[in-house]
Amino acid sequence: SLTYKNHLIIQMVISKTPLLLTFLLQRQTTMAIRH
Repeated sequence: SLTYKNHLIIQMVISKTPLLLTFLLQRQTTMAIRH
């Protein structure tokens, strides 16, 4: 069903969010160091 698929997508996004946040933070820090 559609709701089950949406649930899986949401779970995937939630599990990947911390990785994405760390990646973005690291990018911002390296850019800040360069300037």
